Amino acid sequence: MSPKRIRFSMMTFATVVALLALAMPGYSQDKPAPKKPTAPKIITETISIGQGDAKFSCYVARPKGDKPAPGLLLIHEWWGLNDWVKKQADRYAAMGYVTLAVDLYRGEVAKDAEHAHELMRGLADERALTDLKMAYAWLVKLKQTEGKPIGAMGWCMGGGFALKLAIAEPSLACTVVCYGKPVTDVEQLKKIKGPLLGIWGETDRGIEVAPFKKALDEAGVKHEHHIYPSAGHAFLNETNKRGYNKEQAEKAWKEIDGFLAQSLKQSKNSKSRGKEAIKKTGSMLDLPWNKATDHRTKRESVKGMTGSKRAGAITAQIYQIEMPAQDDESTLQVFMSRLTRGQRIALVLWQMEGEVQNGGFAQYFSNPWGQFAPEAFASLNELELPRFSNLTNKITPLFPGSVIPRERNAREKALEKVDHSILDELTSQFFKAYGNDDDIGIALDKYIEAHPEEFYVD
Repeated sequence: MSPKRIRFSMMTFATVVALLALAMPGYSQDKPAPKKPTAPKIITETISIGQGDAKFSCYVARPKGDKPAPGLLLIHEWWGLNDWVKKQADRYAAMGYVTLAVDLYRGEVAKDAEHAHELMRGLADERALTDLKMAYAWLVKLKQTEGKPIGAMGWCMGGGFALKLAIAEPSLACTVVCYGKPVTDVEQLKKIKGPLLGIWGETDRGIEVAPFKKALDEAGVKHEHHIYPSAGHAFLNETNKRGYNKEQAEKAWKEIDGFLAQSLKQSKNSKSRGKEAIKKTGSMLDLPWNKATDHRTKRESVKGMTGSKRAGAITAQIYQIEMPAQDDESTLQVFMSRLTRGQRIALVLWQMEGEVQNGGFAQYFSNPWGQFAPEAFASLNELELPRFSNLTNKITPLFPGSVIPRERNAREKALEKVDHSILDELTSQFFKAYGNDDDIGIALDKYIEAHPEEFYVD
């Protein structure tokens, strides 16, 4: 055998031995052990906001830990709160935002375009905007977003609602409208205070960007727009098989991410915007007497008032928010969602006392404030006022099923089945219990002393 063949045979034998060794159990090479999977950097959960018929869910994704972070409200397309929207929430949470994706369809997700069209047609603008305002208030009051700005972004149907939310909530720090329906009413657009980014597809039919830009200019809104060539509607969504445009989508996401970072993380006014939003919702106040030790002085200034009127005066001076229209139940729900627990207690008692004085419990239940009757009655129990709670505890069983409906029309229908002679007698007894004493005001004062964090912020 020639030397070359011997060398070849030996190399082949060595290769076979090496391969057999690799295949044997227990064989290991000198290489680093596989890395342990890293712990997730974000926390996700599904929460509920609101009560009764006004209750809806949201998907929350936020950075792990308690480090303060800006907030971002996400509003879904006509498909609903699906996995794609949740994926965007996770991505922005990993980038350092506390994201809240609202479910405007109350649990439904479209199966096809026909179903999506049906769900969108059934969604009333007023109800959707109410949900978005309550979701925004939840984000503002969250400890992790305290002092930080909050923005909103929506796609398709959600893009239109993001724009409407910016009009309804001037303290919103910024808005991203992705191929959503424009608003060209200049007077409405003047209410927008933060910058706006518009993302559009060049071949998207039915959306005219030029009139929108002109209206924004006239309204004095800071805005920028990007129209992507060869891109149609919903071109950002990779699950949109017909309309997704990978090349243009990548460019658009870079613009969006940069805009959000500049508006929510790098803006010099971000801290003041956050404080403005918090002040607007009543959870932080910039008043000379906002220390817990100063409330006694303020109490003296309302000493001449009686009962829960003084409680209401204290509350009104604390949050200093203009009261909403009293005839709109949904507006009141949003308004109340912005208050702290202590402020709610004071206000529901104040309103109950005032309505009962004007026309008895029957008028109170017919009034929009009647939706908060169960909360007012529970507050009397919590403040340990048996002279009143013993009476109000007899009212709920008068309603069918021992339930006071939250919705006004349902409440008025239920009220027709209530024995009004008993209700009138309980009204009379309430006034006798009230008398000339100041039990409710004194009880609330004690509550403020025990829970100053509910009213005063350093």
